[in-house]
Amino acid sequence: MNTMTTDPTTLSLGSLNISERSISIKSDLDALCGEWELLSDGKTIPLKKRLSRAIAIIGSRAAKKAVVLVEPTSYPSQGYFVALRECRTNGYEYEVSMATESIIESLRVDSEEDLADMSEDKNVKLLNGLVSEALNRNAADIFIEIDEGDNFKASFDIDTEKVPYRDYSRKEVTGMMRYYYQTIADQETLQESIFSMESSQFATGDGIWEGQKLRLRYQSKPAFPEGIDFAIRLLKMSSGGGFTSISDLGVSSDQETLLLMVSRGEKGATVMIGPTASGKTTTIKVLLTTMLKNNPGLNIRSAESPPEYIIPGVRQYVVRESKGGSGHAFAETMKEILRMNPHIIFVGEVRGSETMDFFRKATESGHGVLTTTHANDAYGCFSRFESEGLDRQIFAQPANINALIYQQRLPVTCTVCGIDHADYDLDESIKKRLKLLKVDLSKVVHHNSEGCSSCGYRGTKGAIPSMEIVVPDTAALACVRDHDQIGFSKAWVKVCEVNGYGDAVETHFYHSLKLVASGVVSPEKFESKYTTINTIDLEQNCRVWKPGQEFEGV
Repeated sequence: MNTMTTDPTTLSLGSLNISERSISIKSDLDALCGEWELLSDGKTIPLKKRLSRAIAIIGSRAAKKAVVLVEPTSYPSQGYFVALRECRTNGYEYEVSMATESIIESLRVDSEEDLADMSEDKNVKLLNGLVSEALNRNAADIFIEIDEGDNFKASFDIDTEKVPYRDYSRKEVTGMMRYYYQTIADQETLQESIFSMESSQFATGDGIWEGQKLRLRYQSKPAFPEGIDFAIRLLKMSSGGGFTSISDLGVSSDQETLLLMVSRGEKGATVMIGPTASGKTTTIKVLLTTMLKNNPGLNIRSAESPPEYIIPGVRQYVVRESKGGSGHAFAETMKEILRMNPHIIFVGEVRGSETMDFFRKATESGHGVLTTTHANDAYGCFSRFESEGLDRQIFAQPANINALIYQQRLPVTCTVCGIDHADYDLDESIKKRLKLLKVDLSKVVHHNSEGCSSCGYRGTKGAIPSMEIVVPDTAALACVRDHDQIGFSKAWVKVCEVNGYGDAVETHFYHSLKLVASGVVSPEKFESKYTTINTIDLEQNCRVWKPGQEFEGV
């Protein structure tokens, strides 16, 4: 073989003249190279993943001879010259041949199948160990992310914070994820039937771990510049476990009273708003459960893609969103559910035109509707819905809205290792900022970054919601239609003053500050979720509270 070939169109190898045609079937490879093996397998001659779709290298390890197979549109290209350089760097003599895209793809797929060719028992043990550890640590999510080379790092979302767990090899991750996707996942939730380490895929699947029924919600996503990341949400499916009543949520007594009032509303939309993993669906589950306790005769039906929890008494339906956003799946489900004469409809999440159309029709049909969405506060849902095609002039009508609820989750300070405010001397600047509150700080407890055995050396143990609830009246909704957020807030304050709603008038920012003043959440974690405590935010982000006023109930 030559040590370098610059023009593959004139190359003749064995009896095959590749100026006449490209390699298109695997038998051609045998004629080209005799007893060959794949060298660009990530170990012998490394190739970046983005290059392996158009280039492959075969040959003999023993003879240190190689053939670089190039898809015609990639000759010449940077990837082509990278492949030649890798051959030289690894001491291989090489020649070059054109090959069809299908041949190179088949070599890549075969390589990945070989890479994941561990026994199923090992895949099961690895996945079970990962999920069990996450469950024992009370994690909400598992993250598996590409690191250097072919290594992956796994971590857990515990109490809203990312906690490192352990490293896995590419072979181990491929085996685990393929086993989950093709064995555990509900095939009805898949949009691609075959597992891939190179494309975005979504799935859900149920199983029993540590004696608990869990739903694993799986999402993969190719990362830049190469590799792939995985996120797995752990959803506890036991109908008897978890939060079941409003008092379980940990909000103020005034907010409990207001939530109970909201749960009695059987008309209009109740929109649960907040960031990812803020507990929105958990709160919806509590509201639906409370509705059924108050009125066992309610006919409640849900359309979810897919359901996250088992909600006793609610008839739940899986909706597989249409590919390309055609809308057919949700449109058909809407017709079917309305024929079942529901009183209340739960639309799992508004996250695109298809679910938005479903939500709009359900609301306009005069039913009570509950849903979740992402926004920065209660008022923010109007802009979010408008961006999805729902005109606020139509939505912000009194008959269409029951309540807007924003929720944020904050990590709870460990009661064993947290540092009392009087003893805290690690950061004087934060103690100065706390003085801006002008309230008694004796109950404040600071975060201990070293943690202890009780909290798993994290300094936090558990999480608590900080909530903002608005039940807008006619005046508040008129402000929404006029794009007047300040007027909206003032109208809600007036409603609360007239009805005696207490601190339920306030924002989630206020309720988070209240958790700091009461020693439940550390000021360090508050600032990491919001911003450094400052006079402007204290004045602008609370509706009626002003620095110097004691927090109610603290």
